[in-house]
Amino acid sequence: ALESEHKQFDAALAQKIKRQEEEAEAASMAAARAAAEAQKREEETEAAKERARLEKLKEEENKKVEEESKQKAEAAAARARAEEKDKADAKRQADSEAQDRTAVQQTGLRWGPPAQEFDSACSSALTKIRQAAESILSAGDSSTKKTRRNIDRKLGTYIAQISATQEQVVRKAGEIISSLEALKREGQALYSFGILSLCKRFISQVAAQVPQLPSFAFPVAEVAAEVCSRCPDVLLPLLGTLHEACPLTVPKLPVYMKSVYKSEAEFYRASGYRFLDSADDGTGGRPEATDDYLRRLKGFVAFYGAFTQVTNPRSTHGLDFAWMWLSRALNYLPCNRVVASALHAFLSSAGYAMGIRFGRQFQKLMSLIQTDVLPKLQTCKEDGAEAARMRLEAYIVRQEWRNPPEGRSLPRTDASSLTIHGY
Repeated sequence: ALESEHKQFDAALAQKIKRQEEEAEAASMAAARAAAEAQKREEETEAAKERARLEKLKEEENKKVEEESKQKAEAAAARARAEEKDKADAKRQADSEAQDRTAVQQTGLRWGPPAQEFDSACSSALTKIRQAAESILSAGDSSTKKTRRNIDRKLGTYIAQISATQEQVVRKAGEIISSLEALKREGQALYSFGILSLCKRFISQVAAQVPQLPSFAFPVAEVAAEVCSRCPDVLLPLLGTLHEACPLTVPKLPVYMKSVYKSEAEFYRASGYRFLDSADDGTGGRPEATDDYLRRLKGFVAFYGAFTQVTNPRSTHGLDFAWMWLSRALNYLPCNRVVASALHAFLSSAGYAMGIRFGRQFQKLMSLIQTDVLPKLQTCKEDGAEAARMRLEAYIVRQEWRNPPEGRSLPRTDASSLTIHGY
């Protein structure tokens, strides 16, 4: 019985071991199947990712091709538009140059339509003042002659006494204004003669003083601006007188054309040259040296530049007119010694205030002069052109417009006079 019982136990143990082995084998096979299925799923996932990546790359490549095609089409269209614009600009430039040549041939002048309108307004106002003063100008009786001399002498004295102090500017402007108001009360003819005399005296003082002392342009300009602000009738006749003395203050430049000017002397007079040894009626004589003419021209242009930038808040002829003068000069005048000298004189007076007022736009104009005007001047073979170019180039390269010009800031009073009086 015991042996039988041992056999039964061994048989049961063997079955149990067999079941365990079978279960372990089944579990191992299930794990293998699960691992295989997991690996299959992972491979399928990787394959799907790769397909997605390839599809994305293909889509991006297609987009890139489309974008490149679009850019090429846009570039081609832009080139076409640019070519059309260049053709149109070239045609306009050619038409403009043809019109300029025609205008120069007909008038003997280089200037633009806006400058012509401005000069016409000033000239018309000056003509009207002369007509209104004709009875005083043409009178030959001793009483009227004496009146003319007294007015000339009085206004001339006031202008000759202008000095570079705020106090004198206010005083002399006040005396001039009082004199004009007194003449106006006596009648339009005397008032108009007073304006003519005043304009002539202003221009004579500029011609005599500013070429030797450029800083003197500022106090004279301040007095002139104050007078014009309080007596508006003076402004356009004053500018008209300035234009007659120096056409470049318009700006306009006479060009010698035999079909326009009867002689070289007529051309020189139209340009503003003075004639030496001429007759009392202004005929005959010989033109002054070009160097002397240019010194006076620069004085007139410096005065006009100073006039446009005065600190007087009541001035009606301010920096907008400075911008117009400079842009018209650059757009319409040729690049030669005379124009380069005028540009330098104008910028030396008005450039500082223009730089503050117009900022980056003004700097762009300075860049334009550097890249366009200066190279053209370098090819100019005219005597003195290189020196004029170097002065203008130095002003641009050194950015001299960033520093206030000498004489612009007027002291309140004359320090020497205070010392003399013991203060």
